[in-house]
Amino acid sequence: MAGHLAPAPIALPQRCGAVTVLVLPLGELSHAEAEALLDAHFGDAPVWFDRGTLRRQPARALVQLWRHRYESAVLIAPDLEQLRLRLTSFMLGLARAKTYWRLDRYGRCEPWSLRGHLLRNALPVLRHAAACALALAFGEVALRAIHTLLVPRAPRGCTAAPLPPPQIMKGEASREASHVTLVDAKSVIATSQISSRGGRGGEGGRGGQGDRGGQGDRGGEGGRGGQGDRGGQGGGVRRILYLRSQLWLGLRGGGSVAHTAGVIGGLQQLGVDVEVVSSDRLLGVSAPTRVATPEVWFDGWLRELEDLAYNVPFLLAAWRAARAFKPRAIYQRHATFNVAGVILARLLRLPLVLEYNSSEVWKGRYWGGLRLERAARLVERINLGAASSVVVVSQVLRHELVAQGVNAERIVVNPNGVDPEVFRPNVDPGQVRSRFGLDSGVVIGFSGTFGAWHGIPTLAEALPLVLAARPRVKWLLIGDGPLRHLVGNPVAGDDRVVLAGMVPHDQMPAHLAACDVLVSPHGRQADGGEFFGSPTKLYEYMASGRAIVASRLGQIADVLEDGVTALLVEPDDPRALAEAIVRLVDDASLRARLGCGAREAAVQRHTWRQNAERVLIALEDAGTPLGYQCSRG
Repeated sequence: MAGHLAPAPIALPQRCGAVTVLVLPLGELSHAEAEALLDAHFGDAPVWFDRGTLRRQPARALVQLWRHRYESAVLIAPDLEQLRLRLTSFMLGLARAKTYWRLDRYGRCEPWSLRGHLLRNALPVLRHAAACALALAFGEVALRAIHTLLVPRAPRGCTAAPLPPPQIMKGEASREASHVTLVDAKSVIATSQISSRGGRGGEGGRGGQGDRGGQGDRGGEGGRGGQGDRGGQGGGVRRILYLRSQLWLGLRGGGSVAHTAGVIGGLQQLGVDVEVVSSDRLLGVSAPTRVATPEVWFDGWLRELEDLAYNVPFLLAAWRAARAFKPRAIYQRHATFNVAGVILARLLRLPLVLEYNSSEVWKGRYWGGLRLERAARLVERINLGAASSVVVVSQVLRHELVAQGVNAERIVVNPNGVDPEVFRPNVDPGQVRSRFGLDSGVVIGFSGTFGAWHGIPTLAEALPLVLAARPRVKWLLIGDGPLRHLVGNPVAGDDRVVLAGMVPHDQMPAHLAACDVLVSPHGRQADGGEFFGSPTKLYEYMASGRAIVASRLGQIADVLEDGVTALLVEPDDPRALAEAIVRLVDDASLRARLGCGAREAAVQRHTWRQNAERVLIALEDAGTPLGYQCSRG
């Protein structure tokens, strides 16, 4: 974004007083920000056009546009480089004005003409319209064909492997084995043996004698130093192509940003070469990244058609990256409408690790926003059926997939993690506390999406109870979302409650360090089922060494121990949440003890490095990607 700060070197409109300017605002610019931009270049008498009227009553909106002639018509957008402006800029052509301009928040102001815009953008507009039309007409047909061709079928006499009971391997391993942390429902740690096929890093890698350590791309180097990061753990899987195809563009914070950066960073810590193909620049990712920018022009079901059509350019970008990078495995974060990883892995005959954080179909059904449900269901069946290994964040998701027929032996439970060198107790919170006026009193913090799943209705009821019981307490609420008003409206004007909004992830450590107590009030599932999540913020809370109040729910209750690393309360109970918070406000020694316990647990069991170890073990132990067992007799 730094390159956007300088205005484009063009002739700007002369500032003239008291002229009539028609303003067409686009995107998420605030009214105040748009007015400031207008005041810098135009007169002080703008006429604001309501885009909602154009959607609801197009005939009336067009009459309003043509009824008056304006001195200037100005389209204001967050960024003039947004591809959707190829289409939405045509709105300027509906107005009658002497001059036409486009303006963005970075100070760029450029003249616009309908003829010039057509010459530059007619072909891209037609191409994108054709792509969406083809996705509408043939998207599901193509997905069914991919499912038939690429998802393996069990041959006669073979069935999906039955679900083995979860267990922890105990006892001493042989001298020829290395131990790497795996997962168990309660402690999120069990031991799994990696036999001498990779040696102990140095032994198998340096001499090239390990069954897999010596066959790796840099087997000799992998074991040098005897660490096992390259020679023993991951063996030949030294290069991984990471695919992220979500159409959530411009995200600078949130769990998905932290998770993506964490997984890639953890693999790099183990000496794995990672290259990324992504729909957007990824915050906090140092690996080489090839961005395949999607054409995102619409909302609603048209956005989903764009997502389906995006399979083609994303697959081409991934193919080019793979041909140059020559990976040994593909890792894809599951997205609602993307099957590029399956196709690429099959074309290159490489193992595919599918990171499956949740069912997009389930989220669309209970959280809303999914129209093309049949296509999304097909994508899930393809990705889950064709992946060599499926990485899920919780035992609940594992059991759900097994119930759907996914081979249990291909599923790896791999909870989220944290980088304890980034999130740590001694991060300086001074600037954050000073900026928000948090210099006195105990500070209660929350970070996350302001939605029902994150427990915002419960938090909204508990917050005033805490303020009434302990008036000197202050709140720092980080994030945004559809239920933000539940918290913001009742406390408007109260300087004890700070709504910080979305915070870039690289600034989160200081914001969490500014708090004395951190809250994770997740609620029960919308369908009444078990909680399937693995909240990234939970591990960031723990590594920050702050006292935690959390819901006794799903993996949260498995990771945290009541009275040792956190105070656990029943979900969806505002009074219980408030009472636990007040208890920590009154007891500084308890806060310190819980914070130390949480930090120790995070460092020992929940780092991104350990998360990456489990991925590499899954690749080592994948065997055949078909995942079938033949019955005997």
